[in-house]
Amino acid sequence: MNLDCRGGYHYQTDIKVTFTGVKCLQPSDLSAGSYWLYDEVYSTEAGFELNVLFDSPLVEFTVIADNVIIEISS
Repeated sequence: MNLDCRGGYHYQTDIKVTFTGVKCLQPSDLSAGSYWLYDEVYSTEAGFELNVLFDSPLVEFTVIADNVIIEISS
């Protein structure tokens, strides 16, 4: 997942988020240009569960995975 965070508070650049050992991914596709509105992260026995609310269209994205890698793009 590639995120444009140039208007964000933390990275202020593009970042790449790679999930490994994915057990669940719903929905399997997201609309480009959506805004990340809200998130919740839970620890699971196998790793973690990430729930993100996106706008345009309003949709909840869920991924359950073993690990996540966050890379700052130049």
